[in-house]
Amino acid sequence: GTNLDFVPLSCKAEKIHGIQRIDYPTWSTQSAPCTRTVPSHFLPEKQLRQNISSFDAGADRFLLRHETHNADHYQQLHPPRLLASHRQQCLWDLKEIGYQVGTGFMVGSPGQTSKHLAEDLLFLKELNPNGGDRSFYPAHDTPFAAQKAGTLELTLFLLGLIRLMLPKVLLP
Repeated sequence: GTNLDFVPLSCKAEKIHGIQRIDYPTWSTQSAPCTRTVPSHFLPEKQLRQNISSFDAGADRFLLRHETHNADHYQQLHPPRLLASHRQQCLWDLKEIGYQVGTGFMVGSPGQTSKHLAEDLLFLKELNPNGGDRSFYPAHDTPFAAQKAGTLELTLFLLGLIRLMLPKVLLP
């Protein structure tokens, strides 16, 4: 199956031979190229409720990483105008519309605790997504450039727990 990723409003998008290509913005004014292309429709988080017609037109999958379920931790990672509760509600809205929903959290993100990881796992269990998860990787032109990346060991351990909790979920 094809996974979709959250695309912010300020991204650049173009279609090449029927395949949608997305350039993701970083924390600076620079853009980083997308690592995958998918033949489907991308919807900004801000416009989800306005884009039910995209589902009606044939888009059926949506990947929106919740990144962390904990509101305080989310605020450490994002500008004040973005809220964890809004992002989580978007996921529920997408499921209600009928999308196959993928989500995930950033394993090893700055400020993350074992309590945050437990909250993330509980949220995944409740949401019961079709796919998700990833490690934290610092990008060179972001406020987190000097932070350590999430570890392979912890990521694999959590993927194992997710597999036990959600046997049919699509995982990387």
